[in-house]
This record gives sequence, C-alpha cells and structure tokens, in this order.
Amino acid sequence: MAYVNGPNEIPNLYPPIFDPLTQSEEIQNYLTKEGYVAVQVTTAQEAQARYSEFWTFLESLDSGISRSDPSTWDKRSTWPQQDHGILFGYGVGQADFCWKARIEPNVIKVFSDLWNVPESKLVTSFDGANMYPNPRYAHNTEGEGQDQEMTPTTVKIYTGYETEGEDGQDVTVNVAAPDQAPLLPTSVKTGEDKLGLVHTTGHYRMWPHRDQRPSRQDRICVQGLYNMLPNTSPSDGGLVVYPRTHTINWAERYLKAKSSDDWYVVPTDAPEVDPSKAAVLRTPAGCLILWDSRLIHCNRPPTAEGRTRAVSYICMLPKGNTTKSVLSQRQKLYSTFRTTTHWPYPVNVNDEDFSSNMVKPDVIMKKLLKTKPFGEDNPVVRSLVGFDNEASAFSWLWNK
Repeated sequence: MAYVNGPNEIPNLYPPIFDPLTQSEEIQNYLTKEGYVAVQVTTAQEAQARYSEFWTFLESLDSGISRSDPSTWDKRSTWPQQDHGILFGYGVGQADFCWKARIEPNVIKVFSDLWNVPESKLVTSFDGANMYPNPRYAHNTEGEGQDQEMTPTTVKIYTGYETEGEDGQDVTVNVAAPDQAPLLPTSVKTGEDKLGLVHTTGHYRMWPHRDQRPSRQDRICVQGLYNMLPNTSPSDGGLVVYPRTHTINWAERYLKAKSSDDWYVVPTDAPEVDPSKAAVLRTPAGCLILWDSRLIHCNRPPTAEGRTRAVSYICMLPKGNTTKSVLSQRQKLYSTFRTTTHWPYPVNVNDEDFSSNMVKPDVIMKKLLKTKPFGEDNPVVRSLVGFDNEASAFSWLWNK
C-alpha cells in the first residue's frame, strides 16, 4: 500500500446536492465533468434509521459490542476487522441496513438514469459498509439513530495508533468533553488508529487510488456510498476525492502504470495526488455520493472532535452486460450471505477466514446460514440480485 502524508487540514468541499427526481441531466453532466456527484436520495430521518440498524448488525455479532458503551468498541476483542474503516466480512454485504439503502426508490432511479436502462435491468453490488465510531457520542438507545452527547464518564479504549516502535496503547478519554482531546504519544505522526475510534488532528496518511485498472479508460463503473450521518463539519471524516482525475490516461502518462487488477495505487510522487489537490466531500445525511471508478480517491477518518462516520456502499450496473452463469453465482452468494467488492460483476468475493480477535467469522456465517436472507420474497431485491422475475418487480417498488 502506498501512502501520501496529508496536510493537517485537507480542503473541505461542499458540492451541490442534486434532486434525483428533477435533475437527472444535471447529475449526469456534473458526474461527467467532475468525476463525482452528490444526490439527496432520502431524508435524514430515514438515514438515521439505517444507522441504528448498522449498530444492530454490529451487536448481532455477539462479541459484546454495545452501542451505548464505548468501552466495548475495542479491536483487540470485540470490534470486527476493518480496513480503513471498511467492514468487508461477517455477512455485512447482505445485512438489512445495506439492503434497505439499496432498494430506496431514488437510489435505484439514479443508477437507472445513469446507465439509461430500466430499473428492472440493474444488478447491485454486495459490498459492505464503513463506520468510524467516536466514543464522545453515544448512539440513541431508543433506536432513532442519532448521535447524542454522552453523560460525563471516562472510558479506556485501545487506540492502536501507528507509531514508531509502538503498537498502540490505552488512552483515557472523557467522552462527554468534545473539547478535550485525548493525550496521544508524541511519536504519533498519522491520523488513523487501527480501530477507528479517536483520531489526532495531525497528518493523516492518505491512500489515493482508483478502482479501475489504468488500461481501462472508458467509464465502466460508478461507485456509490450512502451517508447515514452528516459529515458537514471540518472535523468529520469523509470521502476524499481528487476532482477531474478520472480523465487522466494513466497508462499513457505513466508507462509503468500497469496493473491487471481494478485497483491501482497512484505513485506517491505523482503531482496529480499532491494533497493540496484533494478535497473532503461534505454532505448531509441521506445523501448518495457517486464517483467514477477512474477517479482518484480514498477516505479519511474523523479527528478526535469529529462525529461518527457511517456509510454503506452501493454500486449498480446493467444486468444485460453480464452472463447467466454470473447471475447464478450472484444468487448463490446472496443465499449464503457473502460480501463482495463494489463490482456487481465480475464477482470478487471477500474472504471470510480472517480473525484477529474474538469476532469469529466462521461462527457468524454458520449462524447466518440458519436464517433467511433479507428480502427473499421481495421482487425488487430478487431483481437486483439477478433472479429471473424482474418483469413486474418495480411496480411494487414505486407503489409501496
């Protein structure tokens, strides 16, 4: 993994927020020009409901996580393994909160308009979600999904900051004092901790990349994330983009830019990824951010003062561009609760054999196999999976 040291403050970018019902052409034009676009697809209240369900999923792992007790958010024991905040296993790709975001009418409409195909001719990704919980805020235990200030208390959490010669340490945090940052070791030089709970305002190691190999220059995939909580404060985490870099022909500009995978880490000395050219997208809850897979991007965690970051990932492609065998494979993955990368096809399944603590994926997957996947009788879900009943599916969607 190649990293670029980011500035103390990456510039904030508040993009225009488009309406999916009345601004389809504007959405297309902005995405084509800038490489990303923001669309308001649900209300903040609906987004907060997904956030509450995200916590329900985490608590269902039976590792001891409690949304109202930050002391249980410890990577050494209870918290599931993540990569840059991304949760990519444990059946998360088939979780209720992910599916409920996917089948939102406005989400499907945006992708339908984007690819100029009927809603029934789309298939969705089975990728996961991202959470950077901040222990200074407690999840509303009434289930309304809102971050709320906690009553004064002190907890010890494992930060796991990447330091020189250190593997992290316990830090005492007054979770009710948003103006009181934790005392971190002076050797800390980067901003991401291994758990994603508390972050320093110092330099953050960015990881600029594109999710389409350099030799593929056409727009063949558009990724998305659904914001469950607002990230409008400069202290909040968010998606980092390098606007208009989707137009760069990397294979031509950098002859060594060869990769057979749809994952290309940009050379750290490339002027195109100078941190001054990056920006953190600031959008409200209920917003769908789309970006061209050729766009250089990464994410960043919140600082110690920032709010919890919670998003689910959504990507849809035309069903007609794949094969019956791939659709059959997708049906099996859906039925067995598997999580994939953001590509609906070709299918790349995430491993479920990793475990760095007490959150055991094999136990979790065995438990899931005794249940039914979300929406197995829902025609919209079945259509987005790739079952062959799509003809009448979307009359249900728009009349629900």
